[in-house]
This record gives sequence, structure tokens and C-alpha cells, in this order.
Amino acid sequence: MAYDPARTLVDVCGLLATLLGVGLLAMSSVTGLDVGAALRGIASQLPTTLLPALGMLLASALNILAGASLMRVGRWAPFTSVEEALVAGSVGAIVLDLLCLFILGPLGLFAPIPLSLLVLLISAAGMLLRPWFVPGVPAAPKVSLSGWLLVALVWAAPLLLQLASPVPPGVDVLPDQVAPIAHLHLFGSWETLSVLPSPIYGPASALLGYTALLGVLSQLTGLSAPLTVAAFALPLTLLVAAASRHLVHTLVGGRGSTGLGPASETRSLGFDPGRAAAASWVLLTVPLTFAFLRVPEARASVLALVPTTLALTVLVGTGRWGGRSRPIALAMALGTAMMVSPLIGLLGTLTVLLIGLGSPARLRLAMAGALGGSIMALPQLAAMLGGTVSALLAVPVVLVGLSLAGLLGGRSSRDPDAAQRAPAPDMRVLTMVVAAVVVLVAVVAAVVTLIGQPGLLADVMAALSAFFLDWWVLLLAGAVAVILVRGVDAWRTLLAASATGIVVLLVADTPARLLGEGSAWATWLSAEVPRAASFWLPWMLAIAGGLGMGALWERRDLPSRARVGLACAFVILAGLTVRGDLAGPESVEQHHYSESLAIALQAAQGGYWVGHPDTRLVIDAPRAGLVAAIEAEVAAGRWGPSTAVLHVAPSFQQWEATPLGVFAGVLETDVTPDPERGYRTVGGRLRGVEELPGLLGPAYPYLVIEGEPDSSGYLAEAAATGYREVWRDARAVLLRRAPS
Repeated sequence: MAYDPARTLVDVCGLLATLLGVGLLAMSSVTGLDVGAALRGIASQLPTTLLPALGMLLASALNILAGASLMRVGRWAPFTSVEEALVAGSVGAIVLDLLCLFILGPLGLFAPIPLSLLVLLISAAGMLLRPWFVPGVPAAPKVSLSGWLLVALVWAAPLLLQLASPVPPGVDVLPDQVAPIAHLHLFGSWETLSVLPSPIYGPASALLGYTALLGVLSQLTGLSAPLTVAAFALPLTLLVAAASRHLVHTLVGGRGSTGLGPASETRSLGFDPGRAAAASWVLLTVPLTFAFLRVPEARASVLALVPTTLALTVLVGTGRWGGRSRPIALAMALGTAMMVSPLIGLLGTLTVLLIGLGSPARLRLAMAGALGGSIMALPQLAAMLGGTVSALLAVPVVLVGLSLAGLLGGRSSRDPDAAQRAPAPDMRVLTMVVAAVVVLVAVVAAVVTLIGQPGLLADVMAALSAFFLDWWVLLLAGAVAVILVRGVDAWRTLLAASATGIVVLLVADTPARLLGEGSAWATWLSAEVPRAASFWLPWMLAIAGGLGMGALWERRDLPSRARVGLACAFVILAGLTVRGDLAGPESVEQHHYSESLAIALQAAQGGYWVGHPDTRLVIDAPRAGLVAAIEAEVAAGRWGPSTAVLHVAPSFQQWEATPLGVFAGVLETDVTPDPERGYRTVGGRLRGVEELPGLLGPAYPYLVIEGEPDSSGYLAEAAATGYREVWRDARAVLLRRAPS
């Protein structure tokens, strides 16, 4: 690429602003950040984290290759970019992994050898049967060296933290995301739809798609579940970057970011300045989002954005998905999104329906994809309701959902230059009916909300003011998009996604008022919907900002000083924080580049798990010894995947009780003096100590007494009911009940 002094100036401004911001935060007495200590902390963990990261990257590549092979076989044309192949391949991989979970899991064959053979065979078949890319693809993105340096610096934050974290740095990630993968890793079994090793969270936290994908990767690499999830931060970083670039590619549509005409994936496969500009700028807007900050945790809500991106590009782009592959691909994308993170997938499904309502030519496709994806995701709903049926029953449900999508969605043209087929005459009537129903539901929800909460308007205005204050840099980039971006399809997509997030956020409290404050599901929705919106809305705002800044950069008719000055102002404001302390990593607000880097370095400095027995490994040597004793019982064949263990501990908190469900993957029930009663623990297995006498018995073949077992009096009670010691140390005792 030819040297561009203007873009080099912008990149250098961004680099200096980010480094200056990190330096100012390190100099602050509030943050406690020591960059040198952070780098030494990372170096100390490299023997544990570096090779697993590379192994996870290779295993993810093979898994995505198999998924892309599946998608390529059903698609009429080669992929047009590496980003598209990665995004489509990740969706295909999740579908394949789900089928493995549902078929091999109940048979106890979810093991390294069967999974490796399957992945390798499908990958080889896909590569041999059809060409993968159109001529000229893949091609290296045309970005200057300074641009690559800025992007590398900004996107280094999750990778630095990953290299310093043998366990994913997220408190709530362990019980709901790591524990099911630990169960799969230890037993190679998934007997029912709802398998909940950790007692802390109930079935509402089940994530089948996430468990299937990371479970396969754990078996392919041989890594423990905590290390698998932590190492997945590297592939997830690449997938998030690919998804954001693929979405702006589709929205630009090969006509230049200043015009953004009707989206098309097929018109110009060569170098397009508008696409290149938008794709490079979106890599500088996405790091400002809350989702980017959660990448080191390999959080399911972040991963779900990838299949949702594919759903939007399949719907909005024309061509490339020929025949019935288009509605099937849309259903696969929406279904996998809902099975990875139900609320993010739901937001994506509602967005697809709203786009369909605004574009009659796409309504049939949108409705077929949404219906098929929703049916495909029914096993996820069953798991969240605590379904104990065999996972094998999910297979026909998935196939029925995809088949219905193909039948109802109709055939798309195989001509790459053809627009979508004109709607049938009755489609306009159907559009009006569906639109009327949607408006009626929205009005009823608004009325119910206003009646139940008269001060809602003031609350909404306060929330909007806070939103503008929290996301002011991204909003500036979005304002540029409002001025310069004129593409109908781009704005239809962005407005539909934003409206969906805002409306869902506004009515989040409605279920609690309709079902009563005591309803667990209503409370769950009231708490989790705003959190899902905090991932969804900034992500869409970042896409709009990338389009806007790309459009600005390509407007050669604007004065050069104004164009370059605005671009420099953006990267400086994005890179440099004006606060003297850090915005907390859990804070749902905009984090500048320097803040994201500082948060990652601060956690890498001494370990994320402050207050736990080990700041990097969570559990210390005595607790690890208890986990090893349980694994020895499993290896001896005495402990199976459905064997339950009763765990008596001083507290259910993970810094006190050894999280057996997380690190051993066994089905654990905790008995403690402080069992938490909250919306996330409904259906979980936290019991009070007063219930212990009634729990000792055949239902729990194994018993763990932790804390001060010899002085607690529980050992005598256990011995009286038939339990005998298997293993002990100074902190815990493992007992097995003698057969009656």
C-alpha cells in the first residue's frame, strides 16, 4: 500500500495518546498500576499459558475449518473474504459441536479420538470437494504499518491478560461456563439436556452452544476446563475482529463508505477504498465497547455476537447464499446465537424480524430464519427449565428447525448479480398484519409499563443522559455516520438493532410487574436483560462509528485539514483517558484504549483472583489435592458422570469452599451456613446446614467435609450413616458411602 502521511499522522496520534494514557494511569496513586510488575507477572505465567494459547488457536482453527466446510458444502459460491469464512465457520463449528454433544454425549463418547477424527474428516472433505475462496482471496488487508501498530496495541489488552491468566478472569464465568466443560472433560459424557456441575447457579444459566464448542476444544487440546476457557481468549479476539470487519464489509456493499448503496457481497471483490476504510476504522471503535472488555473472560455474551453478525450479513447481503442455503444459514446463525447466549440471540432474532418488516423483499427470509432458529434453540430453553430428558432428543429438534427454515424461506437466486426475488402479492398484506401486531404489542407493553411505574419517563430521560455521558466518544463517531452515511440497508440494520436493544431494555421490568416481584424468572429477566443490552447496544454503536469514520476518511471532497483533524481528534479522545483512576472492569460504560490496557495490566500484575487462596489459580495446593483425590476416584471407575457429591463447607463462596463442580466437573451440592437465595441460584443446589441430616444417604454416594472437619462434628454423623474415609488432608476429608 502506498505511503499515506495523513493516515500515518492519525495512527501516531492514537499510539501516543494510548501510551500517554497508560503512563498517566501508572503514575496515579489511585490505580496501583506498575507496568514493569505487570510485565513480570505475564512472564511468570508464560510457561503455563503460552503453549495452551497456541494449542487452542490451532484447535479452534481446525474446528472452524470443519464448520466452514459444512457451510461451504451447502453454499453455492466460494467465500469472498477470510472474515466471512471465519464467521461462517464459527457458526458451522458450533452446530457440529452441538450435534456431537447431543449424539456422542449420552453415549459417553464425547472423547478426544472420536472428536478429532470427525473434525479432521469434515475439514478434509470440505477442502477437497469445493474451492473455498474466489480468485484473489485471501488477500492481506491494505493497512499501513503505523495502522497495524495502533490496532495491535489496542487489541493487545485481552491477549496480555490471557497470557497472565491460567483461569479466566471472571467471577461468574466459573460456575456457569467452566463447570459444564469440566464435566465433559472429565467424563466425556452429557446424559441430559441440563447438566449443572456447580451448585451456585441454577438451570437458567445453562449455555449449550458455548458448552459444546469449548467442550470440543477442551477434548482436542487436552487442556483442563479453566485453562481451556482462559486460552480461548486468543481465538475469540480474532473472531470478534473478523465479525466486526465482515459486518461493515456487508453494509458498505462494495460501493464506497460515502455512498453505502444497497448491500451486495458480490459486486466488487477487488480492493474497494470504502470497504477498506470502514474495516480498518471499526477495529478502532469496537475496543471502546463493554463487550471488548469481556473478551479475556471468553464470555458467552461476546461469542454470541459472532453468529449474530452472520445472521445480519446473510439477511442484508444479496447473493452468495444460493438456493435454500440462505434461510438455513440464517436459522443456523440465530439458533446458535440463542444457544450460546439466549438473550443476545433473542436480540439478534428480533433485529432480523424488524429488518424484515422494513424490507418486504426480505420478510419471508427473516421470518423463516427466525422461526427455524427459534425451533433449533428449543433444547436451550428446555435446559434452562431444568430439562432432564436425554440430550439425544435434541437432534431431531435441531434438524426440524433447519428443515422448516429451508422450506419456508424459499429459494434464492444463484446469480451473484441478482437482487432478491420480488415479494409475492400477498406479502404486503402479511407485512401489514405483522407490523400491526408488533406495534400493538409495543403499545400494550408501554402502557403497562407506564401504569406500573408513573415515574418511568423521568427514569428514561436520566438513563439516556447517563448513556450519552458513558459513550460520548462512540457517539461522536456515530454522529459522523449520521451526517455522511446514506446507505439504506446500512441504516435499516443499525436502526433495527438499536431499536430492538432500547425497547427490550425499556420493558425489562414489565415481567416482574406482570408476574409479581417474587417470580424468579421475572427477576432474572429484569437483571439479565439490561446486562445483555450493555453488550448489544455499544456493539452496534461501534459498527455505526466504524462506518462513519470510514466515510469521513474517504470523503476526499472535504478539506484535508478538517478530515485529518477530526480523525486525529477521535483517536486521541479514544486513546487518552481524562480520569485519574480506572473505570472499573465491571462498570458498564465506555473504556478508553489506555483504560482497557491498564485494566489488563493491573489484573496481570498480581493475578485477577485477589482474596482467593491463589490469585492466579483460584485454588491452592491443599484444595488442588482434594480435586486430585476426586479425579482418582473417577479414574478407578467408582465415580461416574451421574454420581452426586455432598459438600459441607464453612461458606459457599469460592474463596472458601473448593469449587468441585468447576475444577473436577462433578455434580456438587453444597451444605453451608450461608446458602445464597437469589434469582440466579433458583434451581441450584445450595442447602443450609440444618438440612444435612436429611441429605446424608444413598442419594449422595460421596461426601466432602471441608474447613475443620475433625472439630466440626460432621465426621461422626457421617460415619453413623455409613460413610468411610477415602482421602484426607489438614483441610478436607473425602468419604464414600458403603453399599447398603
